[in-house]
Amino acid sequence: MFRVPFRPHRHHHHPRQQHRRLQQQQPQPIIIQQHIFIIIILNNHPPPPPPPPPDAVQTQTLTRIEIMLAMLVDLLFWWFRLFGRYNQIQRRLHLQQQRQQRQQQKQQQQQQQQQQQQQQLQQQYHVVFRVRRLLGGGSGTVTVTSASPLTITVNRAPTSVAAPPPPPPPPAAPVQQQQQQSSDHPDYSQFDIDNI
Repeated sequence: MFRVPFRPHRHHHHPRQQHRRLQQQQPQPIIIQQHIFIIIILNNHPPPPPPPPPDAVQTQTLTRIEIMLAMLVDLLFWWFRLFGRYNQIQRRLHLQQQRQQRQQQKQQQQQQQQQQQQQQLQQQYHVVFRVRRLLGGGSGTVTVTSASPLTITVNRAPTSVAAPPPPPPPPAAPVQQQQQQSSDHPDYSQFDIDNI
C-alpha cells in the first residue's frame, strides 16, 4: 500500500454555514426576556415546602414547651429573689423602728426620773424653809444632805431672850434626826420640832 502524503484539512466556507453562524450570533431579546421573567416569577413565588413529618412537629412543640418552662422558672427565681430582698428591707425597717421606740422610752424614763429628782429636791427645800419658820428667826443653822435616806440636822444656838424652861428631854434624845424618804413623797409625820 502506498502512503498518502499528509495534507491539512482545508476549511471550506460555504454560504449556508455563514448564514447559520450569523443567525446564532444575532441577539434574540424576546426569548431572553421571557426566560428572565419566568425566573423572577419562580423566585418570588417559591413552591411551598413539603409538610414536615409528625416526629418533627412533635419535636418543635416540645422545644417550645421547654423554652416556655425555662422562662417561667427564670421568672419565678427572680420573683422569689425580689420577694426575699423586700422581706429583708421590711425586717430592717421594723428593727430600726423598735430601736427608735426603745430609745424614746429610755429618754422618757430618764426625763421622768429627772423630774422626780427635781420634785424631791424642791420638797427638801420646803422642809428647810418650814424648819426656819418654826425656829422663829433664832440664831440656828439648818443643813440638809442629799444622801439616801434624807438626813436633816438642826443646830440651835442658845439665845439671850428669856424663854420658858423647856420640858425635860427624853433620855435618848439624839441631836440628829433621820427621816427616810419614800419614792414619791417624803414622810413628815416623824419629824418632831419640840425635840430640837
